[in-house]
Amino acid sequence: VSKVIRSGRWVAGRHTAATARFGALIVDLSEAVLPGREITLDVNTFCGKAIITVPENARIVDEGGALFGKRSVGGDAADRGEDDPLIRITGKSRFGKIVVRRNGDADRYSWHGAH
Repeated sequence: VSKVIRSGRWVAGRHTAATARFGALIVDLSEAVLPGREITLDVNTFCGKAIITVPENARIVDEGGALFGKRSVGGDAADRGEDDPLIRITGKSRFGKIVVRRNGDADRYSWHGAH
């Protein structure tokens, strides 16, 4: 079982794939440099967990699915402005969990509570 963390100031790709298998994946986009107005995160879990933190002003569109897994995607694309970044979340959660939250949200998705 392993834990992979990507946070701080980094350049996110326009299309980024991330996988958690029997482990933990934490991706924090709140300080990342986003290339353009729209990026796609293809997040897949298999018996693992992924927590994605997006900027507070981001619009989020969840296009993924779950098979014996859970997805928790916070926020609504409709409550943000047209110029704010759009983050598409694709991929599947199989026997795992994917949590997408906004930077600044109450930490109700703390790592230890995200089972």
